[in-house]
Amino acid sequence: MRNGPIGKFIAVMSVLALAACGGSNEDEVVSGTVTGEDGETAEYRISEGDDGEVSYKVESEDGSFELNANSDKPVDLPFGLTLPRGADVQTNMTMNQGEGRPSSTTVIFQTKQSADDIIAFYKAKAKAEGFKVKTEITSQGTKMFVSQRGDKESINVSVTEQENGVNVANVSAVTKP
Repeated sequence: MRNGPIGKFIAVMSVLALAACGGSNEDEVVSGTVTGEDGETAEYRISEGDDGEVSYKVESEDGSFELNANSDKPVDLPFGLTLPRGADVQTNMTMNQGEGRPSSTTVIFQTKQSADDIIAFYKAKAKAEGFKVKTEITSQGTKMFVSQRGDKESINVSVTEQENGVNVANVSAVTKP
């Protein structure tokens, strides 16, 4: 399966959406192995904790993909990035596609801090790690920036302001081979 773990994940998820309804273990909803046309296999697991956390994980010899939704699981952001005070993590995702392929970490959180404060927080973190801001956009309640360190590492941050004062932020850190 040369599509890597993401292609496998998408294929598996479409089949698992129906199977998830009949899991026999409270924690593990469904798991198994899928084999591609080329004979390569990927192991998958979908589980749900008592607290409503849902975890999707796919592993193959090409790499891995993990997504945690409604998660209090610690977020391990690369490049010296941290979460700002008061961040309420909604989803975090890590993708490691194996040697010679891109990897990334993404976290989505809610915060009562303003979009300007969150953007300033992450710009300062990025600059301290040697990243240069390449793009900045403000449009219809969303502010974002893209920064790079060389041509193989990037930090992308977007914050959407909500009318209820709880803003949604998306932080992604990507490393290319």
